[in-house]
Amino acid sequence: MSLWKLIRHLKFRQILSLVGLFAKHPLMLVPTAKATRKSLRISGDLFPGTHRANGRANAFRHALWNVLIARETLKWNRDREKSLAWAKTITDWHEKFAPNEELAKVMDLHNNAIGRHIFETWPHGKDMSDSNITAHLKEAMMESKKIIVPSDADCSALVHIEGE
Repeated sequence: MSLWKLIRHLKFRQILSLVGLFAKHPLMLVPTAKATRKSLRISGDLFPGTHRANGRANAFRHALWNVLIARETLKWNRDREKSLAWAKTITDWHEKFAPNEELAKVMDLHNNAIGRHIFETWPHGKDMSDSNITAHLKEAMMESKKIIVPSDADCSALVHIEGE
């Protein structure tokens, strides 16, 4: 799904809320849009038709989205902490407005946090290219833990609901 299609599915209240967020942080609009498009494209290329379900591919996509938002916004504001805080703000906003069941919301929030942690602890000097990030997350995806109840997400691994 394209970024434009995502925006078109928002309700008026959601659009106002999103406009308010970007009005407070206008420099974050372009890098956030770029990161969102890129995470959808990479996930769609690697996991066509499955990255929207609640499996390992979805865990990958959420973590990737957060890494890319933090990386792209860092180029604009030059402050790692602000980039991480923005990635949390915008992805938490998404989960607040996305119609998800409780376990799926917990899963998404957890995987978002894992993505930010990966960005935060990325080895200094190691290239943060799309291919390196993708390779790292594909490995992490293979270690993803299946959760049954929200408390199962209290771990340091990616988590998923569907599949094994």
